[in-house]
Amino acid sequence: MYGWTFSIGVCKIDPIKFKSRIISALRRLSYSWPPRKAVQDRAKRAPATFECENCGVWCYTGKSEVRLEQLQATYKDQDVRMLRLDIDHRKPIISVEHGFTDWNDLINGMFCGEDNLWAICKDCHDKKTAKEREERKQNRKKKK
Repeated sequence: MYGWTFSIGVCKIDPIKFKSRIISALRRLSYSWPPRKAVQDRAKRAPATFECENCGVWCYTGKSEVRLEQLQATYKDQDVRMLRLDIDHRKPIISVEHGFTDWNDLINGMFCGEDNLWAICKDCHDKKTAKEREERKQNRKKKK
């Protein structure tokens, strides 16, 4: 992409791919970060069932349709659905306004405390991500 690469040992690596791989590795590492588990525990309502902290829907993350029906019968006053639960950052890891600034900001964003994490359903996460993506797009247009 930039027409140049740099070498680590005998490997030549494109800087964009290298940055992407580092971010991906950090993200995987962040999945075992203790505050993420604490947020998941806070949202747990029943085995494999968690409450979205945004919309209140109960997300059954298991695979059994029978178990889902049992949960729906037991918790009639709750909206229980077979839906993925995501542990998301309230404040985006990469600034919507400024984009990637530096590695310290990225790492501090990924490895944050419980106060910047929340358990949200896939639907809420998709809406939040789409909104942030659109804001980033508008901010890039303003800079040009």
